[in-house]
Amino acid sequence: VIFEKLRKDMDMELRIKIVHLLAERKHPEISQNLIRATKDMAPEVRIAALQALERGGDYTAASAITDTLKDPEDSVRLQALKTLNVLQDKRAADLQAEQKRQEDLRRQQAAEEAKRNK
Repeated sequence: VIFEKLRKDMDMELRIKIVHLLAERKHPEISQNLIRATKDMAPEVRIAALQALERGGDYTAASAITDTLKDPEDSVRLQALKTLNVLQDKRAADLQAEQKRQEDLRRQQAAEEAKRNK
């Protein structure tokens, strides 16, 4: 019901409120609907959807967000660029954290192996 209101309700303020509400939740269906909202007729809704995707941190949305770089509104294109940069930074931080975790795990395994061989 809420996704349908986001797509069809004529009240722009209501659509923006729905986007903000969805931004607080995590679910693949929510990301899909926020991506759809980046194509809303109102630039304010498109910007709110981009901001919600940015807060959600779902890097898989990056390719869809890239399409909004062609938006006719400067403000939407600027927000799309900002969102992509934030998502890229989050992705890089996640990859770096995982790399460190793997290195720590390898060191721990090597130390355990050394103890067993003594």
